[in-house]
Amino acid sequence: MTAETDSNMLEVSSPNDAGAIELQTAVHEALAAQETAMNHVTLAIRRIVHAGQMLTAKKDELMHGKFYPWLSANGIVGDKEGQVSVRTVSRWMKLGEFASKYVGRLDNAQTVRQAYQLAGLLPDAEPATKTVGESALLLVIQRSSRLEDNLKAMFAQTPVSELGDEERAILRKRLEFYVQLYHQL
Repeated sequence: MTAETDSNMLEVSSPNDAGAIELQTAVHEALAAQETAMNHVTLAIRRIVHAGQMLTAKKDELMHGKFYPWLSANGIVGDKEGQVSVRTVSRWMKLGEFASKYVGRLDNAQTVRQAYQLAGLLPDAEPATKTVGESALLLVIQRSSRLEDNLKAMFAQTPVSELGDEERAILRKRLEFYVQLYHQL
């Protein structure tokens, strides 16, 4: 069944059109790949948290000043493939502590970097351009929309009224800029 509305317009095709079927297949494959990628990110974050918790437990077992030499001696820290940096060890341990203290707060992280940011281990990304042109403003709006989505999801799990004093203080500090910006608008 086809209908032509204008000589310059494409015809509306039947559901059995080979082009439509090919496009549907491409969309389904893209969605499946996206879901697979998200599952891999979620698994990576869980494994990093677990490794961080194990690193913290090992550090607690060892005498003061022996942890990093132990990591080097056992091939965990270094420059070779399969080894991590001291900085990575530190971040993983902090992420593991954060995940233990604030259960479920990393569930919405879409990247490892975002998990670090949610835990306060990395600053939020800077805009790609220094001038506030149209593209930079759109990028900032897009990122603030993601922040809004993440906050809504977090507060759907844990209402603000259930936050502890320390969590409230951290959140107030992180949102202070947005309040000031709002008042400037």
